Amino acid sequence: MHPDIFASGTCLFIVLLCLTTDAPLTVKHIFEDNLNWAAFRLAEKDNLRDVEIKEVNKMLSCKDESRGFFTYECEHCGITKTVYFGCNSRICTNCGKNYTDTWAKSLQNALFNVPHRHAVFTISDALWPIVRINRFLQKVLMDATIAAINDTISHKHRNGRLTAGAVVVLHPFSRSLDFNPHIHILVTEGGFDRHSRFIHQKIRCSPLIVGVFISFIFNFYLQCNNKKMNEGSKKNEDANGRITIRHAPIRIAIFME
Repeated sequence: MHPDIFASGTCLFIVLLCLTTDAPLTVKHIFEDNLNWAAFRLAEKDNLRDVEIKEVNKMLSCKDESRGFFTYECEHCGITKTVYFGCNSRICTNCGKNYTDTWAKSLQNALFNVPHRHAVFTISDALWPIVRINRFLQKVLMDATIAAINDTISHKHRNGRLTAGAVVVLHPFSRSLDFNPHIHILVTEGGFDRHSRFIHQKIRCSPLIVGVFISFIFNFYLQCNNKKMNEGSKKNEDANGRITIRHAPIRIAIFME
């Protein structure tokens, strides 16, 4: 969703809202208060995608009678309780948390019993507008991340290719909700050889992994360059229809813990 709905005055708005109401502060409350969503949808009608409108509308109807409900009645005292259906929207703070908890439990059971490391891969802010216009490039970042990990541990192993176990998550926005695509990855310290044996390899942030990551980004980018690009990218295209990145400093940041 367009991040401008949460402008710089959001923090002040939230503080004032907490002081003037006893209702719990939720994403739904923010969207409904002062007709924020209606005003934003009207102002950004040419920029909002159908899926964004659909998910917000689902979230706003969460736990509403219109979605249906179950009514339970005690056979002894006659007391009834009505439970309204949720929306299952990915942006709903109520339904989304349930899915997150379920996902976390299933993920815990799927992880290999080997040392893991958390890392964050980011790219230069000069590349953000291009990634934002051409959303398929977000997948390029994810592919480049795992490819860089596999290439690095295989280089250290020097005895055949290794394949790391990894959970790769794309975060399109920063904490301030500005568009800032970056990758969080939970990766095994080492990888599996062609015989499915795990080979331990310590992973450290080094010039090697940074260089490999940069290389894979542009290699995958060129491979995807034949895909249809949005009109917003035309100003960056050359005579052959290839997108060029001029004056884009190669600044890559990788954080590991």
